[in-house]
Amino acid sequence: MTNEAEHLAESITEIPSPPRMIAGDISPEHLASLICANGGRMAVADAEGGLIFEIMAGRYTKNGGPNMEVFLKGHAGDAIRVDRSGRPSEFARTAALTCILTAQPAILRNLAAKDQMRGRGLLARFLFTMPGGLIGERTYANKPMDPQLVEQYAARLYDLLTVPPLDLADPEIHRRINLNGKALEIWRTYHDKIEKAQAPDGELSHMTDFASKLPGAVARIAGLIHLMKHGPKAPEDIEEDTAAGAWALGLFFLEHTKAAFAEMGAGGDMGLARRVYGWISRNRPERFTLGRLFDNMRNGAGIDLSDDLLPAMAILEDRNIIRREPAPPGTKPGRKSFGSWEVNPAIISGVVT
Repeated sequence: MTNEAEHLAESITEIPSPPRMIAGDISPEHLASLICANGGRMAVADAEGGLIFEIMAGRYTKNGGPNMEVFLKGHAGDAIRVDRSGRPSEFARTAALTCILTAQPAILRNLAAKDQMRGRGLLARFLFTMPGGLIGERTYANKPMDPQLVEQYAARLYDLLTVPPLDLADPEIHRRINLNGKALEIWRTYHDKIEKAQAPDGELSHMTDFASKLPGAVARIAGLIHLMKHGPKAPEDIEEDTAAGAWALGLFFLEHTKAAFAEMGAGGDMGLARRVYGWISRNRPERFTLGRLFDNMRNGAGIDLSDDLLPAMAILEDRNIIRREPAPPGTKPGRKSFGSWEVNPAIISGVVT
């Protein structure tokens, strides 16, 4: 009987693991294994997504350092290889990871303390939404979702999930969706605008990490909209109205990501102070007025009044970069003055950059 059992064991075909689409509270190591076991694809969706961000930041690592490799590779489509002692190697040639996380603003403020979270481009890979608070304005309304829309949405997802792979032996071979013709022209036009806005004096100069990835994110959004519109029999070429709609979403996410980065300390007064310092470094004026600075920066900085620059000026004064000149003699009390500042001579001479 023992010999028979051993013979049967040798002849049994290995039973594959049931497919997975979504994970929640998961370690980066386990996530990498799931990606490899599911054809390179996986989604992380969690209503309390703050824990995932904490795990990325290194909550469970021995040295407390960030543990974000699988998230970086899952966005870029890089290969993931998992090698552990006593277990077969796991491999995904082109990883594709989707993350849908909701977290409190306090989580974003905590992330600001982890330099590598943004320095290595992780946070720039997310599309943020920062909804305004409705406390005090909420009224009860018993209005469920439209059941017909729910049914249509679910049906389209199931249709897409039933599409067989191009090669049963290689589930990572992908179909192509193209941006051509007028759709590509729409995408290119906005791409060029976003690129110009990243110039040193541009509106997005303080968040080039996110802005440089935004056109690529919009292309992905266009592909998703295209599939949801047409289903499994979607043509290869994306229509121009789909490209325009994708950019409408992209610009929406851009504004919300500005707010998210400001919450993390990347924008706000400190971000504006960095931009003012950049303007000083390039132009090297011995002195300048607030009015001149405002005229040069208001379009790119998104400020409406010259007084909006004052907190940034105070930051630069504290660092001995500029010094406010006293008001001219005879200035009457209460009279509004743009004011003028003197630049540290070491910056003008190039000794300090």
